[in-house]
Amino acid sequence: MTAELKITQLRHDFEYAWQTARASADVPASNQDVVALLTLARQFVLAVDAAVAEETGAWTAEFQSALERAEQSLERSARP
Repeated sequence: MTAELKITQLRHDFEYAWQTARASADVPASNQDVVALLTLARQFVLAVDAAVAEETGAWTAEFQSALERAEQSLERSARP
């Protein structure tokens, strides 16, 4: 759920930055304008990837910990 909130915030920030950059761009857009817009898009994608990786890492650690506890519990119950 944390990643969902972070990605929503990132999307909102991206949308405002994108619209601001488009509003100040030449018509038609210059090469510099296109590079600026592509840079915004790249930064957004990288930030989303980082948020997903962070939450996936936390979930993986939590899952491994739960698995270890389950294995320990099974080992204790298997002992005579």
